[in-house]
Amino acid sequence: MVTPVFELKNVSFQYKDKLEATPALKHISLAINKGEFLAIVGPNGSGKSTLLKLILGVYKLQEGEILINGNQRKSFNAWQEIGYVSQKAAANAKGFPATVKEVVLSGLTKERGLFKRYSKKDYERLDEVLELLDIKNLKNQNVSNLSGGQTQRVFIARALVNKPSVLIMDEPTEGIDSQHVKDFYNVLLKLKRENVTILLVTHDIGVVVDNADRVACLNEHLHFHGTNEEFKNLGEAELSKIYGFPLQLVSHNHQRECCN
Repeated sequence: MVTPVFELKNVSFQYKDKLEATPALKHISLAINKGEFLAIVGPNGSGKSTLLKLILGVYKLQEGEILINGNQRKSFNAWQEIGYVSQKAAANAKGFPATVKEVVLSGLTKERGLFKRYSKKDYERLDEVLELLDIKNLKNQNVSNLSGGQTQRVFIARALVNKPSVLIMDEPTEGIDSQHVKDFYNVLLKLKRENVTILLVTHDIGVVVDNADRVACLNEHLHFHGTNEEFKNLGEAELSKIYGFPLQLVSHNHQRECCN
């Protein structure tokens, strides 16, 4: 039996303040296998980012279990094997006094330590990921001078420079134009062929559904978890129920998008 990279068992989470507790996730159970590309979709505020933060250990687990490679999350310490791109990475880079090269190489800090010199191999890997994401020409540019889409690709490169076996991304195509979105998914498919496990969160069901192996539809509860073809067969009524408001599916070049 294959051991999943991530396995969630009956995970629930709520945000608490002095007056009340607000449920974010209820009884989530799912598994993500090695080399799989799983897209987690759902409306804004549906708990998608919360789920990632629980997996990554940013939030303390309140109820249920999270296993990484068959072991309890709290005992996992090989975090250098997981690349992560946050939803706010590009926005937080504004005014940041560092070049593209410096930002991407900082992704090696966990493995090399803070004060070690970068090797020839490190610089070769830098050029590889910059070439992969079509930003090699920006290597010496300050990240604060880049567009939102360019900056997002810089942080994706930072997540990839360490050659992770798992790549986790939260709304990675936010602010990226349509052509670079297509290029971005081509990069993900190349990584998938190299057996990288991909976990991607998005509120948009457009291009991602055509590229992911499996789709999990989340809105506090896990409403759907299956293949991309099974997800494509869901009708407007089913998706409207999941999203919590009426949706109309519009086809563009054989891709489905949601409009409310």
